[in-house]
Parts: sequence; C-alpha cells; structure tokens
Amino acid sequence: MLLDRLLTAGISTLITLLLLLPAAYMAYKSLPPALATIDFTALMREEEAKFSAQIQGTMDESARSKLLQSVEEYGRRLSSEVDRLSQDCDCVLINKAVVLGKPTLQDLTHTLRARMTQ
Repeated sequence: MLLDRLLTAGISTLITLLLLLPAAYMAYKSLPPALATIDFTALMREEEAKFSAQIQGTMDESARSKLLQSVEEYGRRLSSEVDRLSQDCDCVLINKAVVLGKPTLQDLTHTLRARMTQ
C-alpha cells in the first residue's frame, strides 16, 4: 500500500516535470545574452605606441608598406579574435567606453590582449 502511494507520487512528479520542461526551455532561450566589455581604447593605444616606435622619418617606401600591412593585419586579427572570444564566452562584447555608470560587467580585455600576443 505504501509502496503503491510512493510509486504513484513518483510517477506524478515525473510527469509534471516532463510537462513543465518545454516551458522551462522556452524561458531559458528567451533570456538576453550575457554582456562583457573590452577596453578597445587601451588596446589601440598600446598598439599605436608599438607602431609609432617603428616609424622613422627616413623610412623607404618598402618599409612603410610593410608597416602599413602589419597595421592592417593587426586590425583583421583583432576583429577575428573579438568574434572568436564572443563565441567562446557566449556573450555580447561591447566597448568599455560606451558603458555608463559602474555596472558589474565582466571585463575581457586581458583575455583579448593575451590572444593577440600569441
């Protein structure tokens, strides 16, 4: 008798959970994506300092062309790494400069910087 009641209660609970599962899934899927920040200003200043140190007034056209190519490559690589980082963290990355106030968003600048130096 007690075993029958426990079995009935267990089956009822299981059926209830199975019926609620689609609603829980829909609620989960409708959650907004996570947000994280990247301090692009700091990254660009660091890279600008590196490239400025390489510029010389007596550079020939070939050296200037190579430097320009390295700047363009850095931009392509930065864009690619931002996309990859966004996929890895499953979040939307925003520029830290556009965040107003002091929200508690995760800052992934150090992660992006490490990926760019590899």
